[in-house]
Amino acid sequence: MSGDGVPTVLLADHQTTGGYPKIATVISCDTDKLVQCRAGEKLRFLVISSEQATDHARGYFAQKAKYLDQISVARGSLTTRLMRENLNHGWMSD
Repeated sequence: MSGDGVPTVLLADHQTTGGYPKIATVISCDTDKLVQCRAGEKLRFLVISSEQATDHARGYFAQKAKYLDQISVARGSLTTRLMRENLNHGWMSD
């Protein structure tokens, strides 16, 4: 919190020493949502236990892994993909 009482969220580019007193930590799986907030947007923070944070993170990362598995299906070589998508109309140039 700064001298005027306004809370400040420090991310990866924060200074390494000194500065503001640390009063809380945002759990890693919530930083994606946090960094998408606009300047001046109102936020609400909840106090949770470390067990709740762990459960929340496990659920978030399991959902993310499931999504990544769905979109990362092997699609073959570039030539095969181009032929399947009909992007080259069956011919290849040198």
